[in-house]
Amino acid sequence: MWVLLLAAIALAEPPLDDVQSVASYLVEDQPCRWRVERLPELRVGEQGVLSFRLNVPPDHHVYREALEIAVISSGGLTVGETRYPAPVVVEDPDFGPQLEYRGDVVVEVPITATTYTDAPVDLVVALRHQGCSVEVCHPPREATEKVRVPVKLKPAAPQER
Repeated sequence: MWVLLLAAIALAEPPLDDVQSVASYLVEDQPCRWRVERLPELRVGEQGVLSFRLNVPPDHHVYREALEIAVISSGGLTVGETRYPAPVVVEDPDFGPQLEYRGDVVVEVPITATTYTDAPVDLVVALRHQGCSVEVCHPPREATEKVRVPVKLKPAAPQER
């Protein structure tokens, strides 16, 4: 029993740390890496954009259908529709026209601070991708991660005298 538990822990993906340290996850057989590109500091009532960058090596590509960021828990933030860049159409000799990304991909998630708080808010996201080279497509990777978004109360309006 302990052997199985230790094996499961050893095989688990490392989580993204607090976003302010801008950590990434990388598995040896997976050359593509997610990281937080831009983390807004929001004030209650303000909108910002949380950006994620998928680093794709020059000799790899990612199919559009295999790339997704989904918000699982908003932590009280209002979340807009995820925005993906336009992919390019590439003719695959085996599968015909395919939508794919080459080079780094930046995906944006609009967020609005609607919760009355003066503390960080945790957003839980699922990050999914599959990187491919000319020789091989790596197994699809998915990680569920917590992103800590700083939220501040609006400054008090100046008092009239």
